[in-house]
Amino acid sequence: LLPKYETIKMYRKNLENSKNADLLLEYVEYLLQTALEIKEKDALLSRKLVKESCHYLKKLSMKSYSNAQYLLADIYSTELLDHTNYKKALILFQTATKHGHIESAFRTAECYEKGLGVARDSRKTIEFLKFAASRNHSKAMFKLGIFLFNGDMGVSKDYKTQQNGINWLARAAARADKSCCEAPYELAKIYEKGFLDIIIPDLKYSLNLYIQAASLGHTKSNTKLAQMYEKGNSYLESNKLLCVHYYTEASQCKNPDPQAQLKLCSFYLSGIEGLLDVDLRESFLWAEKAALLDFPKAQYTLGSFFEKGIGCQTDSKLAFDWYAKAANNNYSKANERLKK
Repeated sequence: LLPKYETIKMYRKNLENSKNADLLLEYVEYLLQTALEIKEKDALLSRKLVKESCHYLKKLSMKSYSNAQYLLADIYSTELLDHTNYKKALILFQTATKHGHIESAFRTAECYEKGLGVARDSRKTIEFLKFAASRNHSKAMFKLGIFLFNGDMGVSKDYKTQQNGINWLARAAARADKSCCEAPYELAKIYEKGFLDIIIPDLKYSLNLYIQAASLGHTKSNTKLAQMYEKGNSYLESNKLLCVHYYTEASQCKNPDPQAQLKLCSFYLSGIEGLLDVDLRESFLWAEKAALLDFPKAQYTLGSFFEKGIGCQTDSKLAFDWYAKAANNNYSKANERLKK
């Protein structure tokens, strides 16, 4: 913390005789970054830094600095102050939007979509999404595309609207990155099957879109590619190596897929000739990871492993507990097993 405190002192000294709003905003951003980093270790100091940030942000907001209005709104909409105030956040997001702040327009849309600090309003959700999307905001493009294609948020589900939705998804896919990687996946699903006479099925393009999304860390795309390479199709030959690769990626993503983890469990349980040796401990560990994500089939599998001692010591109590969890999640085989 000492180097950070020295930096804070340097900022304060430079600001003593300066009215430079950009420098002040830079200082505030540094305070907030520091507050987030030390929150777990020193909650009291973290809160003090956030309060100091708010003090300066309020001053800058009064002078119509949109970045300050956005940052202050963001603080109100999170728990940096140990509580949220979405009403204040929404007012500031809307004010910043009037000054052309694109991220604020997207956040305003989210407030109206989810009813945060205001009654839900589909029309205003679409209105603010269009504002942000037309200014190349990737997440706004994606959400707008999904809403228009699916006929959500009160929009009419007609031919032109859905075509417009596909166009927005295509624009979002072209700008996809790790923070917004869903668009290529959703567009891939459309091109895989085709849509009315708007989209002719294009498996090659669909595959490329899945690969694009997967490379950005999209879990479902990794699982989809693994399934495609596992079975093969009219366009794609099965490939065990790529199958295992994509199941592994899906299992280790930020939001891991328990279905993919259970697949790896089965692969290590039986082995894959020329690729994976049988490894019962590894199989057990993948089953455990999937079970901890509340996947019923994995919970049942883990119960079976504990019952039979596969990759672990036999433990009838743990076996019963995992069977019970699977049964509580309506997995029929678990109910049958508990009756025996």
